[in-house]
Amino acid sequence: MTAVAAALGFERQRASRLATAVAAARRQTLHLQGLRQEGQHLIDEQLPAEERIRLEREQAGLEALRARVAVLQKETAGVAGGNDGGPVPASDWSYAGRASPSSAFESVLWTASHGDVDHLAGLLDFAADARTRAEALFARLPPDAQQQYGSAQKVIATLLAGSFPKDASAMTTITDFQGEGRAALMIRVDHSEGSFHQNVYQFSRSTDGWQLMVPASVIADCEKTLADLPQPPEGPAP
Repeated sequence: MTAVAAALGFERQRASRLATAVAAARRQTLHLQGLRQEGQHLIDEQLPAEERIRLEREQAGLEALRARVAVLQKETAGVAGGNDGGPVPASDWSYAGRASPSSAFESVLWTASHGDVDHLAGLLDFAADARTRAEALFARLPPDAQQQYGSAQKVIATLLAGSFPKDASAMTTITDFQGEGRAALMIRVDHSEGSFHQNVYQFSRSTDGWQLMVPASVIADCEKTLADLPQPPEGPAP
């Protein structure tokens, strides 16, 4: 009986902590929703570009927070991990199209792991600050490289495919939140040696399906990758 009482006490404490976390996350969500409404009002009044970028960052934070709230709510309800579909092994990945955020992410994984840069580029979109950096990166390329790639999306897709972990073994969609034209998925990617990475990914919906939003941090990594590449020798002085 003592052991049962201790176990029940532990579960009550765990449920209490989760409920507290959910309440805090909800308060943050309401705050961010207010910021979003304020931002939309200001955008309607033609904000400067810097202010639009700030508000888009706030919106991305809101979507990520909503995904986290969904996870906490499922844990509080006793749904272990919040996962409905189970892991999808890498051997079962396919180009699943863009009809849903989850299928778009599976398509990203498949195209990146197979080096299919053309299709991968079509699955990518950029937040405003990321787009600015991506276009600047593309503009710094030599003219022949610009002609070869044709777009910033193609350059970023090439770098993402080149850095894709070769030991990725499975993906699991833990939870997702979809709004009007936006979505956030918390996804776990497992690796063959037993480690895993779990992140919240943002998606945008266009007329022909969903696309993965590439954040500015990824563009910064791409900039570093290009900077670390060996530079071609300079030709003889004229």
